[in-house]
Amino acid sequence: MTKYNWSSVIEWSATAMLIISVALSSWNYYPGNIFTGFIGNIGWMLMGIIWARPSLILISSVLSIIYAFGIFFYLHH
Repeated sequence: MTKYNWSSVIEWSATAMLIISVALSSWNYYPGNIFTGFIGNIGWMLMGIIWARPSLILISSVLSIIYAFGIFFYLHH
């Protein structure tokens, strides 16, 4: 039996969420695109922390903050 690798689950789930987010954006599906983009970037931020990659942590953190503002404005509109 193989050992379950949580980092692979996070990595591929986050990747799938970002692909879904881009697709939803291209179909102009709001607010689904901002929610999936936020989740995907949080996942990649975690991967940056796991892999100790400052550039990945930075870009994912900044994008997550931008998406969080979008979610906030959507919920308080």
